[in-house]
Amino acid sequence: MLSCFPAAELQRYGSFRQARTTMSPPEVSLERKERNGQFLKTLGVAVNPNLPRVESDTEARFREPKEVAERTVALYVVISVAHEADRETAFSWLKNEGL
Repeated sequence: MLSCFPAAELQRYGSFRQARTTMSPPEVSLERKERNGQFLKTLGVAVNPNLPRVESDTEARFREPKEVAERTVALYVVISVAHEADRETAFSWLKNEGL
């Protein structure tokens, strides 16, 4: 929760849950993007208007925990190689692990 912001400031932008009942998922996410952009501007944060909308929770595809863990390990190995770990050893290990 955004507890560091004054409650009145948060209430000013309304409830996301209220908007869900009458809008389609893309409309909800576009409305949320606009509302969040306005909120950030009141805080003095620059907002790039060309950023894409984030899909709504009904549109989002949630990954299985195993898939998330595998991707995390693979990215860790990539980062290790970027920080001068032996590339062949790292990728050989990934292959042996089935990643």
